[in-house]
Amino acid sequence: MKTTTIKGVGGLNYIEIRNVPIRVSKDKEIDQIVMVNLGDLEKLVAIEIIKQKIPLHGQEVMFLRKVLGLSMEKFAGCLGLTSGSILKWERAKEKWLTPINEVAVRTLVAEKLKVDIPGKFSSLVGTENIPEKLSITWSQTGLKKKAA
Repeated sequence: MKTTTIKGVGGLNYIEIRNVPIRVSKDKEIDQIVMVNLGDLEKLVAIEIIKQKIPLHGQEVMFLRKVLGLSMEKFAGCLGLTSGSILKWERAKEKWLTPINEVAVRTLVAEKLKVDIPGKFSSLVGTENIPEKLSITWSQTGLKKKAA
């Protein structure tokens, strides 16, 4: 089966999902990605961001909030903050969150997505730099190819 790589999921340029099944179109000019639910892919990426300890910047916060389907107000309310705080984080796309805010966001997202993460403070704070690429193999997704 022919596969492709999807890059930049959710506007995060370092994200790529490898080995996504595609089918060759009848006119042989354009290959087509097999029917995939974008929401499922974004949820998968959100889970990997949480599990991989990628440091959270504004761009990750915005992505995670949108995956949860929450407005700034509702997201802020879950964290005991104001929507202005969330707006400030999201506008500062390259600025790291403080460790306590990062832990709050990680635990909230993990809870909402029903993901088990370690409970120690030190194991929740992103300590690694954003990778050049976060590659996810299609088989890791647990998603099945949908019939066309």
